[in-house]
This record gives sequence, C-alpha cells and structure tokens, in this order.
Amino acid sequence: MLSLFYKDFKDFYKTDLCIACSEPIINNAYLFSQVLTEDLTGKVNVYVCKKCGLAYAHPFLNIADEKKLYEDYFAHHKHEDIASNKIMLRFKFQESIDNLFAGVFFRQRSAGLKKALSCFLMQRVLVAYPLFSCSKNKPLKILDIGCGDGHFLSKAKHFNCVCYGTEYHATLVKRLNAEGIIAETDIRKFISGIKDNNDKFDIVRINWVLEHVLDPGSIIDSAGQLLKDGGELIIGVPSFNTPARIFKENFQMHLPQHRQLFTKKSISSLLEKHGFKVIFYRTKSIGIIGPTLARKFKLNNIPLSFRIVDLFFSILFDIFNCGDCIEIYARKTR
Repeated sequence: MLSLFYKDFKDFYKTDLCIACSEPIINNAYLFSQVLTEDLTGKVNVYVCKKCGLAYAHPFLNIADEKKLYEDYFAHHKHEDIASNKIMLRFKFQESIDNLFAGVFFRQRSAGLKKALSCFLMQRVLVAYPLFSCSKNKPLKILDIGCGDGHFLSKAKHFNCVCYGTEYHATLVKRLNAEGIIAETDIRKFISGIKDNNDKFDIVRINWVLEHVLDPGSIIDSAGQLLKDGGELIIGVPSFNTPARIFKENFQMHLPQHRQLFTKKSISSLLEKHGFKVIFYRTKSIGIIGPTLARKFKLNNIPLSFRIVDLFFSILFDIFNCGDCIEIYARKTR
C-alpha cells in the first residue's frame, strides 16, 4: 500500500517532497489508518509524514470530483442556516456570543484582553479574530481567502472594516458583491492591483481553507504578496495532532473534503518555508469527541451525554494545546 501511495504522490503533486516540510516523502511516511468518510459509506487511507506529521488522504481527490463535492457545501450556507433555524441551537448560541463580543476584537487595542476573551468566552468557536493588528490603521483593510458565504466579512464590515474576499463559486461572489464586499474568484485579481504598500491588506485571513486545497503553499505565497509590512496573517485549520485520533477509523477527519490535516510542526514548517514566522499559536476545539463517538457506535444523532463529554474534553485538550483545531497568527519575515 505504501508503494502505491508513493507512486501516486509523485504523479499527483509532481514532486517526491512533503508539501509542508519539503523532506523526501519516499520511505518517510506511514499508514495511520483507513478512516471512514463523512457519510460513512467508504474508507480513505490516511498516510502521515514522519518528519512533520502532515496527514494525507489517499486516493488523492481529483479536480473534477472536488467540483462536485463543493456544489452545495455546508460552509457556503452556514450564515443562512443559522438565520433560518436549519441547524442546532448551539450554533445560534455561539452566534449570539460571537456578535456580542465582535466589537471588542475589531476595536480594542489590547492583544492580551482579546486573547483572554477569545479563550474564555469563545473557546469552541474557530472564528480567528484579529488579535494584534487591530486599530493600528483606520479603517482596517481585510482580505478573507476562501470566505464562504462571507459571514466573517459581514461582521467585520459592521465595524467599519473595508472587506475583500475570494471564493471558489461565482454565485457566492455575486452575492458578496451585492452585500458590499469586494470579492473575486481569482486571488490574482487582487495581486495585480497592488502598486505599493498602501494597496495591501492589514489582515489576511485563511480560515478552514488550507486543508482543502491542492497547493497550500501557493496560497500562503499569495498572502505574503498581499499583506502589508507588519500586517497579520490569521490561519485556522483542523488539527491531526488531537487525542481523538486514537479512534482511528472513526476519527472525524471530514473525508474526502479534507485533502490533508496539519499538526503544529507541519503548519509552522509550511509558513517558515514561505516567509512567515509564527507569533501566536493555540488550539480551539469545536468538538470532535462527540461526533467521533457517534460514528463509533453507529448513531445517527449525537446524544446529550456525548455532547457533555465532548465539552469537557474540548476544554481539557485546549488547556494543553492539543485540541481539534489550530489557530495561528504569523508575520512576514521577508
């Protein structure tokens, strides 16, 4: 099985180097497990780089299948679903807290206060708010790469930020433009408009995107071109280095949507390779134990007891920075 993975890796990525740490992948990977897909109808092999811990889903998802997969993706409709009672009460509760404290994050200068509020009040919400760059420039100019339905940007716009976004689907881009958010399907449109540092962005946010894409390094390169000197890069990704992976085949990795899952070492290596230095790191769990247990016991719904267990372990994991999502803040080094 490993020999097939190595062959497919070289054919697919056109290299034999890990896309995060750039170490040779041949003879430097191991099979973690066969993991159930999101709909529980199949299994995907998950291989891991021994050097940096980056996990790859195999067989690799081709572009044609990827387009089908994202025709009606949940993240593109989350904001609508919250507004129209289509999803559970806990999302509405998170949304209420989110709205209540958003102003602090977009206006408050104190990075320490924002860190404390974010950890204490929104521990289970991977929002990736700006912690450092806020209020240095008025108004803040923000680019959200892979912005989905524009939920984060709509919030930022409410606090007088100038908001830009990129999104895969042209229909979403049209909707975002109608809402006053400057959006494009191709990030190169923004790069071509850069004449000097003033045209660049105070904040570039890449939240729950890098795990989906074929070449995460190229997106980070683009972020570097678009970010002002001293600006803030905010990245949110699911974490492979969480205790929930002991469940092996039932580990909820959101396959095949996720091409790869990062560890702190792999995402830090990728950023360093592309000219960034990590200035702040933490995990912020959104709850993976409950869904993983439900998968293990073949339950259609997650019982309340599993949710309580999930909440307890999410807080515990995040105290030790081994939760199910990684949030990283980085600055350019070159």
